[in-house]
Amino acid sequence: MIFRLHPLALACLAVSSSVLAAPQETAPLELQETVVTAKGYQAATQDIPQAIEVLQARPTETGGPAGSLFRGKPGLAVHSDGAWGQNPVLRGMKKESTVLMVDGVRVNSAQPQGSLASFLDLGLLERAEVVKGPSSVLYGSGAMGGVVNLITPEARFTEQDQTSGRFGLSASSVDEGFNGAALLRDSNSEHALVLGVAGRKLNDYDSPSGTEERTGYSSDSLLLKYKQRLSEDVSVNLNVQRHTDRDVWYPGSARTGTPSLLGTVTMHSPEQRRELYQLGLENRLGEGTLNTEIYRQEVYREIRAYSSNLDRNQVRNDVSFITHGLRT
Repeated sequence: MIFRLHPLALACLAVSSSVLAAPQETAPLELQETVVTAKGYQAATQDIPQAIEVLQARPTETGGPAGSLFRGKPGLAVHSDGAWGQNPVLRGMKKESTVLMVDGVRVNSAQPQGSLASFLDLGLLERAEVVKGPSSVLYGSGAMGGVVNLITPEARFTEQDQTSGRFGLSASSVDEGFNGAALLRDSNSEHALVLGVAGRKLNDYDSPSGTEERTGYSSDSLLLKYKQRLSEDVSVNLNVQRHTDRDVWYPGSARTGTPSLLGTVTMHSPEQRRELYQLGLENRLGEGTLNTEIYRQEVYREIRAYSSNLDRNQVRNDVSFITHGLRT
């Protein structure tokens, strides 16, 4: 039996076939966001079962403690103690139940006063990775509330010579203070450099009831990262950080002294600093990369208890801890 198709039907069939065969436009490729804190190595956010938050520092944020980045975020808050103290709170858990790291190196220690999240300037921060919920299996004791990893800009190779940077400066009238930060990047196919400096100076701020004494302080920060290619698959990198605060007072620590002749006792720190020296070797193996790093970190703090009646420091205590580490 022979079927005959009308010429119009043949034309419709040809049009339909051409539509089906037409190549479809390829959607633009979007790279998945990756984090390193939740698993201890780089992984896509969609492959992580825990609740995580990645906070990006805005280029317009020129200075201030890094802890102020956590204000107004879901499940996050900031526990403040004066102008300097800015510590993240994860789901109601304060610093005693939160592990804080800078570039993967733990900063926490058993120290009597102060906010550890303030040991990095916001102007030198690239992002903060927050893991909400218990993480003691990976990060040990103190991680019942979660983990916060403050990450500074990474030195990256580029195919061509590139030089870029950012600079910010701000001033405030309430405390006659200023904040400033500058970051420089220089890179090519053989080397990569990141150099950053930041500083701030705050005086006692003015309130409706008058000048609030002992609310000012000063700080300065230095960041140096350098990466040098040794061969096509091997490179060495250096990470140096230093942050210093001076004349820091903790108004929230003020207590009536025992015995009463001490009057009001307030904790303060004439000087405190954090130093990090890190040397690493990066070796590409097939589709992966083997990173080996050795580091030394020192946190030093002068803790004083000032008595209002005696008009002098009733307690003097210098606290420091040094961490040597190797990780791969």
